[in-house]
Amino acid sequence: MIAEIEAAVRKVRATGIPFNEITRADFPLPETAGLLAAAHDDLDAGRGFAVIGGFPADRFSYAESLLAYGGIAAYLGRIVVQNYQGDVVVDVIDKGIPYDHTSRGYSSNKLLPFHTDGADYAALLCLGEAAEGGRSLIASAAAVYNEILRTHPEYLETLLRGFYHHRRGQHDPGENPLSPERIPVFSFRDGLLHCCYNRNPIEWAEKEGAVLGARDFEVLDYLDSLCARPDFKL
Repeated sequence: MIAEIEAAVRKVRATGIPFNEITRADFPLPETAGLLAAAHDDLDAGRGFAVIGGFPADRFSYAESLLAYGGIAAYLGRIVVQNYQGDVVVDVIDKGIPYDHTSRGYSSNKLLPFHTDGADYAALLCLGEAAEGGRSLIASAAAVYNEILRTHPEYLETLLRGFYHHRRGQHDPGENPLSPERIPVFSFRDGLLHCCYNRNPIEWAEKEGAVLGARDFEVLDYLDSLCARPDFKL
């Protein structure tokens, strides 16, 4: 598998295709395709996450790693813009930028609480280990929803209603720094559960006049406590 990934990287590098425009046809992986199809099944209809080990980062330059990453991603979905600046990939690295309502958390060394990312799938490629920390934790939104339904169904009204989010500078000058509408934490479409949650921008919305009541904090605290429980987090 590594050999064909390396061969595919050489092929797309010679053609000059940008990493985010690579298609499966550009990046043939006959030996690896089955593994990636199984990973996609896990994402789409299984546990909701997949870990693929053994990526040959030590054999590639940074630019080559991007090509390999883009080629593999072509088997899992479509790469989309990550932020207001139009980046399609970002480096998760401490740039000494504070994590607050003016920035995104991936440029800081601060703890990022449990949250969802704004795409169908989020992907991380590890190019090196942090000197300390850097661990990722995940929790199942479906499991958390079911536990709230079982133990505190009265909280679901608040979570289905949702909250205003601070846009953290990810908007045009002159636009409202808050989301135009409340964003539900949990919602359903075509019978499928959707989750959109990030507590920090919910609380930072108060800087722009949004009001959170005691019940809101009670519900959010309970949601956070579930995510952090040893039997829910991985």
